[in-house]
Amino acid sequence: MMQSNFSRSGGGRSGGYRKCWSEKTAHEEIQNAFGENFETRILSPNQHGYNDYVNRLKDYVEKHVKGITSSQLRNVYALIREKTNPDSLPHIRPRLAYVAGRANNDELRTLIYLLDLLAVRVDDKAKLKNFKSFFESVIAYHKYFGGNDNA
Repeated sequence: MMQSNFSRSGGGRSGGYRKCWSEKTAHEEIQNAFGENFETRILSPNQHGYNDYVNRLKDYVEKHVKGITSSQLRNVYALIREKTNPDSLPHIRPRLAYVAGRANNDELRTLIYLLDLLAVRVDDKAKLKNFKSFFESVIAYHKYFGGNDNA
């Protein structure tokens, strides 16, 4: 039996259908935005391709992070900001799952999915620094594109 990508919406008067979020769809979105080797591109950006990386990040935020509020981003970043040891980063994964489970939009779920994938790959201080830098850049471009608490 094939799993449907649509579900009956629970609320509202329309009783319509909406597309369901899935890890597969999120993974495809992320690959389309950052390329096939997105984990390496984000966690170990090289000087040669840095401008391309920043342009892809900027495009990703502009297209896929609109529905996320500044408060939601800050709350997730608070989980990451204080980590100083790469070994402590996997401990945020259950908390990320909780945030994603409570999310009322697919953009936040996809971003949390990306952060979860990256958290697993952080195995040294340089990657931890790049992980934090990536998220700080997401917050910066979200603000640049007019992100606010009324998304």
